[in-house]
Formats: sequence, structure tokens, C-alpha cells
Amino acid sequence: MRESLEDSSPFLGESSPTNIAISTNMWMGVRVSVLVQGGLFLAQLINAIYNVLAEHMLTKDGANPLVFSVYRDLAAAPLLHLAALGVEGRVMPNNQDLPRLITQGFLGVFCNQVLFLVGLSLTSATVASVVNLTLPLFAAVLAVACGMDSFRWSTAAGLVLAVGGAGLMKAGGGG
Repeated sequence: MRESLEDSSPFLGESSPTNIAISTNMWMGVRVSVLVQGGLFLAQLINAIYNVLAEHMLTKDGANPLVFSVYRDLAAAPLLHLAALGVEGRVMPNNQDLPRLITQGFLGVFCNQVLFLVGLSLTSATVASVVNLTLPLFAAVLAVACGMDSFRWSTAAGLVLAVGGAGLMKAGGGG
């Protein structure tokens, strides 16, 4: 049986806005589903803009992917710090979590970004976006293989449609 969000996340306290949203289905007068869908759309829009701008910086301006990634992370750090302060009211994790967070940040954010930028400098923003569309496929397969999620036909159908749409976009000359 699946745990509730409150049981599975160590970051949600009793007075967290997320818990309020779960229990009332509203947050600051807006339906949670609207906020979630808007947030997902905004994340995809930002990701698409980033792909195009990064390709321009790397190919047209000749930026070094490592330097570009360092500047990106230095610009993002204060923004994420302020977001954590606004949402959680605190900005430092527990001391026992620091080594794991530093490792995950280095491998999952910095190294991932550097390798993505190196790949982007060798191809187009469209191809990079199509490759990004395969990430949910790998995440779903790994989650089922590790026992973190159960197989559902609706998820499989959605993944097939997403990957198929990306393939059609690429076959149609997009990139």
C-alpha cells in the first residue's frame, strides 16, 4: 500500500502549506490541481527556453559547458535558498543529511548538467528536448523494477504515447 505524502516526506511539518493543501484541496484560494498543472507547465516552458538559450550560448557564443554550468548553479542557488526559506521557513537540512545531499547535488545536478550541455553543444535543442522526453520512461521502469511503484497499464500507455510523439516529432524533421 502506498504511503501518504505526509508519511513519506521528511520535509513536511504539521503546519506546512503542503499538508494544508492535501487536507483541504485548496491553497491560498486556488485549487491544488490547478497549481500542480500550472507548475508542471511552467517547468516545461522554462526547460524549453533553457534548451534554446543554452544551445545558442554553446554554439553561437562558444561558451564552455563547464563554465556555463557553474554560472547556472551560482545563479540558481540564491533563488532556491529564498524558495526554501519561503516554503519551509528554514534553509539548512539536518546535519546527517548533508553528505548525501552534497553527493546528490554534485552527481544529480552539476554532473548531469555538464554532460547535458556537452551533448547539447554537439546537437540541436530539439534533439535534446526529445531525449529529455525519454526520462519519464526510464524513471517509471526503474521505479517498478525497484519495487517503489506498481505497474499500471495507464502509465505504460502514457509513456508509449509520449515516446511515440517524440519519435514522430523527430521523424517529421523537428531537429
